Amino acid sequence: MVIGHDPALPELALALAGQDYAHGGQPAPRTPDTALGRMAAKFPTAAVAVLEFRLPWSELEHGRALLASFVTPRDMDDSPDGAQG
Repeated sequence: MVIGHDPALPELALALAGQDYAHGGQPAPRTPDTALGRMAAKFPTAAVAVLEFRLPWSELEHGRALLASFVTPRDMDDSPDGAQG
C-alpha cells in the first residue's frame, strides 16, 4: 500500500496504470467512460486507485500496472442503511 497526496500520487498512478479491468486487461483508452479516463481527468482528495501488477518491484515501469479500481468520495454511499437520497 502506498499513501500520498497530490500531485505525486495521482501522477504515479497515471504513470503506472497502462490498462484497466473494464477492458479485460487490455490497453484502455483514457476516455470519460473508463476508470483510467476518470482518473486522468480528476483525482480528487480521498480518492483511491487500486493498481495490480504481476511482476517483481524491480521490473515495475510505466504502463505495466492494471487499474483494478478507482473510487472517489462521490462514488461512495454514505447512508447507514444503504438508501440513496
